Amino acid sequence: MSIPIVKNKYRSPSTLLPGDIFLKNKKAEKLSDLPEAPENCILCPAKKALELLAVSKESGVKVKEPVYLISENLGIFAGPTGFGAPMWALVIEQLIFWGVKKFIFVGWFG
Repeated sequence: MSIPIVKNKYRSPSTLLPGDIFLKNKKAEKLSDLPEAPENCILCPAKKALELLAVSKESGVKVKEPVYLISENLGIFAGPTGFGAPMWALVIEQLIFWGVKKFIFVGWFG
């Protein structure tokens, strides 16, 4: 079986963008319907980080799951993503669309 050759494959516009996915997941029509994005975001593949940092809805933290807004400048993304760099790239692209500028990854993957 040969690999199909599609001319101009990488020159045509995408049909699905990270922003579209982000807004759909947040059940929002437009970006202004959401709280302002924090400048910094800690990425953690497990909610255990939230337990260790004593972050909960009861602690007064604004929750727009899977992002927990600790302050104006800090959020924690603790949610299921799947495994591997491609899945985290999708998460980061969506957070960049929202307005996050800096990321710190905390985890146990290589």
